[in-house]
Amino acid sequence: MHISERIKLLVDILPNDKLTLADIGTDHGFLPIYAVKTNKAKMVYAVDINEGPLNSAKNNISKHDLDSQIKIILANGLDFINEKTQIIDYVTISGLGTKTMLKIIENDNEKIKNYLFCSNTEIQGLRQWAKSNDYKIEFESFIYENKKPYWIIMINKSFKFKKHDLELGDFNFYKNNLEYRSYLLNKFNYNNEIISKISKKSKSKKLRKSNKKIVRFIKLWN
Repeated sequence: MHISERIKLLVDILPNDKLTLADIGTDHGFLPIYAVKTNKAKMVYAVDINEGPLNSAKNNISKHDLDSQIKIILANGLDFINEKTQIIDYVTISGLGTKTMLKIIENDNEKIKNYLFCSNTEIQGLRQWAKSNDYKIEFESFIYENKKPYWIIMINKSFKFKKHDLELGDFNFYKNNLEYRSYLLNKFNYNNEIISKISKKSKSKKLRKSNKKIVRFIKLWN
């Protein structure tokens, strides 16, 4: 079984507390398996809306003799949570876009203590969700995998939101992350290309404003 560097990074971010996790959109069950085998999790709800991936996950889990610690659940997002569900230390959602993630967490539940997201689109919406609910953004990161960008954000529901740049994030999370710097440089250049081609002043003004923020952010690496 091949565990991607992205999944390894997500599990490595989790505290060493033998947690109860819920992995939403578990697909082949690789994250739950890796989390249990590295002793990060004692129990995992492996949740998916499709039977095909769940059957694959079930086979993988059985191969590693982890059926007693990883519970397969066919459900839509967080709909499986009820009065019998254990307190969930972390909900992990990986490989989906931010809009889909926001739709899933519309069913946020008091039994969930933290979220760990790995989105394949920019995460302004998740930052705004944390702010709107007064939840603390505990951690952010950025990686490329197979030349695709992924944003990682951990949200802690037990602490209050602190001042945070909703568009680009807190530089303290990214000061050692040159991949994010590279992404922002590419975004800056892309915005300039669009600006040179469009005629609408409102659109151009918005992109110019975004580029000014990017320039200020990039200068923090110097």
